[in-house]
Amino acid sequence: MRTQTVLRKMDSEGRVTLPQKWRKYLGIKRYDHVEIFADHHSITIRKFEPQKKCFITGKIDPDNFVCCDGKVVLSPEGVDILKNRLEGSTSFIIRP
Repeated sequence: MRTQTVLRKMDSEGRVTLPQKWRKYLGIKRYDHVEIFADHHSITIRKFEPQKKCFITGKIDPDNFVCCDGKVVLSPEGVDILKNRLEGSTSFIIRP
């Protein structure tokens, strides 16, 4: 997409609507999260893409599993480690 400029008026709540064409191009859907950055005299808005960092191994990989509504990310190795730990234990503690 070429650089484009659009003039939008801010509403009384401080909201601005992003053009539908831009949202579609960036893959931003209704209720998606966006990141907003301020730097001197400009604002950058981009679609939020959480890092898929394994809770156990710390590896970031697109093949990692996201579960529990995004609260837990596990790599294949992390799944194996967790599985082995749970199989060898009769009880375990879950901490928030």
